[in-house]
Formats: sequence, structure tokens, C-alpha cells
Amino acid sequence: RSPQIERSFGMRAAASLAKLIGDLLQVTSAPAPAGGRLPNLAELSCHDRTLAALANLLGVDLESIGFASNFVFELHDCGRDGGLQLRTFYNGDPFFHSGWGAPRRPPLSEKGPVVLWENLPKGALPFDLFLSHCDRCASKMAHHPAEDSVQAARSRL
Repeated sequence: RSPQIERSFGMRAAASLAKLIGDLLQVTSAPAPAGGRLPNLAELSCHDRTLAALANLLGVDLESIGFASNFVFELHDCGRDGGLQLRTFYNGDPFFHSGWGAPRRPPLSEKGPVVLWENLPKGALPFDLFLSHCDRCASKMAHHPAEDSVQAARSRL
């Protein structure tokens, strides 16, 4: 990413969105308080440009972003040895597509070229790797007024 792209509003929005996704997934994976329940599903929506910025933040190039395109992030507990694993799916055309296909491993690269979704390796990635990537990217972004609303949403979790 060039310094201009890195400081763009789209990248700040994507970093905040990725951080929020990580925070929501952490809440769903936490042990429930005695007698209580935690959510096991979180849904967020955004415009296509924000989705494209999020893909770039993950190191992914999307061939198409159709109406209602979406990422799905699934968190799986693979036991003590496997820990928490994140499976990432993308559906670029939900109305004419047969489904999400196999989960892919985004490169989460802060340098180097983005990789076409179709060329990513299949499988899951460690959840802590995703969280640290989101935290690093969010900490690099300069404060922006839009982040105030994201912080307010986080405080309600």
C-alpha cells in the first residue's frame, strides 16, 4: 500500500471495520457468564467500496463485487492443540452464485501484492493472527471522526 492509500478514508474505515469484526468474534468466543448467554452471531453490513477496502486490508483482490456481496467469518474451536481458527468465505454474487465455496486463508500482508481470492490457499487461519493483524492496522490509522461511532458501537458490546 502506498502512503496515500494507507492514509485514505477507505483504509481507515476498513481497519476500524476489521477491528470491530475481531472484537465481535472475541465476544462470541468468550465463556458465558454464570447463568448468562453470549451472542453466537454478529452481522455487519457496508457498501461495496468499504468491502473492497476491507478486502485490500486482508491482502485480497476481489474479481467482482456484485449486489449484496459479502464476507463470512466463522470462528471454530479446534481444541487445545488447534486453538481458535478463523474460516473466511466470500460470495461476490449471492443472487446468481451457488454458494461461498471453500474457506480461504487471506495473506493478511501489510506489504506486497494482493492475491486474487481464487488463488488463495484453502483452509483456516489462527484467530490470534487475524486479531493481531487487525490491531496493527487499526493502530496505524490516524484518528478520524468516523472512528468515534465505531468506538461507541464497541462500548455497547
